[in-house]
Amino acid sequence: MTPLRRILSPAAIPIFLLVISLTFLLLIEIGNTHRNRALNNIYFLSIDVANVIPDNVPNAVQINDLVHSIGLRDFYKIGLWNYCSGTTEAGITYCSRPQASYYFDPVAIVFNAVAAGSSAFATDISAEYRSSLALVRRISHAIFALFLISTIFTFVFCLFAPCVPRLSRGVFFAAYIAMGIVALSTLAASIMATALFTVIRNVLKGTDNLNIHATVGPAMLAFMWIATAMQLLAFGTFCTLRPRRREGDWEK
Repeated sequence: MTPLRRILSPAAIPIFLLVISLTFLLLIEIGNTHRNRALNNIYFLSIDVANVIPDNVPNAVQINDLVHSIGLRDFYKIGLWNYCSGTTEAGITYCSRPQASYYFDPVAIVFNAVAAGSSAFATDISAEYRSSLALVRRISHAIFALFLISTIFTFVFCLFAPCVPRLSRGVFFAAYIAMGIVALSTLAASIMATALFTVIRNVLKGTDNLNIHATVGPAMLAFMWIATAMQLLAFGTFCTLRPRRREGDWEK
């Protein structure tokens, strides 16, 4: 088989798709992990609390100044491993230390500071959000695990892709099943992340007595679903291949 024919063979198509998927999975993994203009644009959710106390609240300006003076930042961006925060003037000023199975706790980070500045909000906020925090934590842990598994195994598939034409039938079908599991893992992680952060956005925006603007990250959404589409296409293309009886060649 000539080099050109090998490159253009059907087996090269799923490999190419997996490389694209791996690229976007890696961007998801490293997004928002530290202070960097490009990486800080890759986030699941951005929360703007620059003017968290509405103007119609008595002494709103003084309360806003107080809660920001005791630690509340103008905005927060949540990634897979951590969160970053900053001010409108300076941009990102702080990123928390990346940690496995990270989950965002708006009560601990945002609302406690508001409650410290205005005790009228303390009881309401605690009752509204803490009851669902355990569910958020479990879903976040699942998202983290699924994306990490997908990234690792997609890398493995790409690394050993040149060996695919030499696989036995049994190993080929095992790889086929594994690729399907990885594709489903990426799909499940994307669905859960999209749903979770869309719900959190809607809940935060609908909070009574607080002026909160929340947006789901467009870049992260695009990266998740591009990676998912490439995984599914790679799996669909891979399943059309089958090893010939003659070892070392493939047919479609």
